[in-house]
Amino acid sequence: MASGTAIELSDVSGLHTAAAPEISVVVPAFNEAGGIDHDLRGILDALASQDASYEVIVVDDGSEDDTAVVASAVDGVRVVQH
Repeated sequence: MASGTAIELSDVSGLHTAAAPEISVVVPAFNEAGGIDHDLRGILDALASQDASYEVIVVDDGSEDDTAVVASAVDGVRVVQH
């Protein structure tokens, strides 16, 4: 998968695909740049062991640090900034 990208909340209308994933993990985040990459990799590792399609979405709730940038750099993660 390609690296994630940060999008604005108003841009989510175009995110629907024909086949929705079987598992969706939504991670709320606020000023978590210092450790969110480790947490997201752990979530992705756990999901990869499942026999199901999945998505991981980080909702950055107005962080004042680089939470969105760090989370977006993790392959397989989508970031929504609120």
